[in-house]
Amino acid sequence: MGIRATPIEPAEKTEMNRFRASDCRLVIVNACLVLCALSFDARFCVADEGLREVIGRLAENEKLYENLDVKWEEEYSLKEFFAHNENDVPQSDILEGHSVEQDGLFKLLVQGEIVGPLSKPDVTKRYFLKGFDGEATRVLEWNRSYVGKVFTGPKYGGGDPLFCPHTLSLRSFSELPLSVYCSGKEAIAAHPKVTKVVMQSTGWNLRSRLDGREMIDGMLCDKVTVERIKNEKGEVGGQRVLWLDIERNMLPIRVHAFNFTYSKDQPTHECHLEDLRELEPGVWFPFKATVSGYDDVSLLEQKKSVLLWTREYVVKSASLKPDYETEFFSDVIFPEGTQVHKVNGE
Repeated sequence: MGIRATPIEPAEKTEMNRFRASDCRLVIVNACLVLCALSFDARFCVADEGLREVIGRLAENEKLYENLDVKWEEEYSLKEFFAHNENDVPQSDILEGHSVEQDGLFKLLVQGEIVGPLSKPDVTKRYFLKGFDGEATRVLEWNRSYVGKVFTGPKYGGGDPLFCPHTLSLRSFSELPLSVYCSGKEAIAAHPKVTKVVMQSTGWNLRSRLDGREMIDGMLCDKVTVERIKNEKGEVGGQRVLWLDIERNMLPIRVHAFNFTYSKDQPTHECHLEDLRELEPGVWFPFKATVSGYDDVSLLEQKKSVLLWTREYVVKSASLKPDYETEFFSDVIFPEGTQVHKVNGE
């Protein structure tokens, strides 16, 4: 079925190494981690009663999407060319993805092509596949050649995140629930999907506040601002402003991200959720989303927003009732000659 589509250059199955639980002698740890995730309540880390109530409603709505099967296409496009970006900003990519979460198991495939920055406009393959079958997470990624990894238990982060409608604007933050992100550093550190390595590398120190309600395109939203504290003095280095649609499952239909190094008034990134449809009565899903990035230097030096790039997601199908056999999640095939690393812990 869809997620196994066209992953690997031709090779006979008899020449491939198929890793399964019995082959790796891996320890079953999924049950404990899933129970921790289900019982975790980020609200206990929030002092403000109004914000705590909003986060509680957000967390309850996030549970509606715990089982999810999504296929999508995404297209990134560079809109403006600047000399200061010619070495590090890709020009375009066209990808397709398939994300499945089912009763604590998951599988993700993202594949396509990327056109490099102006200084090196090579076309490279993008391929990332991971699956967790209840015992081990198997990862196959293309990086000039195929590299495989096998982790004991579920492995989050370290590549493309699973598709979640609440966190499209936070895709670099792994599979962390939006309700936990809004609850601050202590809640993030305590969540089972966040490793100590992630906390050390990102140095998250977040503080949230509730800024009332506003109408966005005719939709009544709770407005939550998440500030990033940059030092021990409590100075704010940036913030994300989220507008959560109270009638459509607290989906963040607008998100504005600010980096105060460049501007306190104009965002460096925006995310808009569009084409909202009901998958089931009362459960809404965005079938289109657009993330826009603005040029930092123009914000800093000219005090104006210049659109630098966009990334558009178009959902082809979405279901709240995935129904796959366990073998589907363990069916990550490593081509012959692939370097495979077995990893335990973080």
